[in-house]
Amino acid sequence: MPGVGVILVELAMQLTQAAMIGAVLTAAVKAFVVGPFVRACDATMHTAVLGMVAGMALDCVIIFMSERRGYRNAEEERGGRQKKFSHDHR
Repeated sequence: MPGVGVILVELAMQLTQAAMIGAVLTAAVKAFVVGPFVRACDATMHTAVLGMVAGMALDCVIIFMSERRGYRNAEEERGGRQKKFSHDHR
């Protein structure tokens, strides 16, 4: 026959298990109910962010290309001036 201490420990274990099961079950039900709404919002946000990232990448390419063109034009101007100067001072 189990002693009183064993019975109290067993009772305490069952109460804490019931409380844990209740907490976990409540969280699981909430996640199951709210999950589809979160996924829909997440998908909407991903498309918006993807559009912004694509736009930023396009901006970077445009800026890079325009700076590259400006560098090339400035280099041609310097080369043209040097040739003209050397031609005039022979």
